[in-house]
Amino acid sequence: MKNDIYAVYNNSEYRLGARDGDWINLCSNDSNDLNSGFTLYNGVVYIKKVRINELNAIYSVKTYADYKGYRCQVIKEIDDKLLLHFMIGDYKICENLGFVMADRGVYNKWVNIKDIERIYEIKKQYPYKEKSILLTVKSLINI
Repeated sequence: MKNDIYAVYNNSEYRLGARDGDWINLCSNDSNDLNSGFTLYNGVVYIKKVRINELNAIYSVKTYADYKGYRCQVIKEIDDKLLLHFMIGDYKICENLGFVMADRGVYNKWVNIKDIERIYEIKKQYPYKEKSILLTVKSLINI
């Protein structure tokens, strides 16, 4: 499930990581990226530090599912189950659907993937080459 900020670099998609000024880390789970200058970080993820202006695109992607007529964000997938995240003002709807309150106004529920009507991604492109937008994108990365 994609729920993060991504970039296109050399025609490949990477998750964005830590930034430092005009530099940003690309993150990959593919060991083949070692051949493209990535290094293994903490034995978990492959990273490569590049200049932000070398990126071809920056965008956020969130995964959603339609469940019993409502749009929910998909947080995690394990085997044939999805963890749905639902934020709505009417808690009665959440209770009627069997969601459990995780935080004030936030409800979660594990569901079988067979009970999902549709799974889809929503992608928001950032025009990052404009300086003001670039600063906004940098702040979205939370680093």
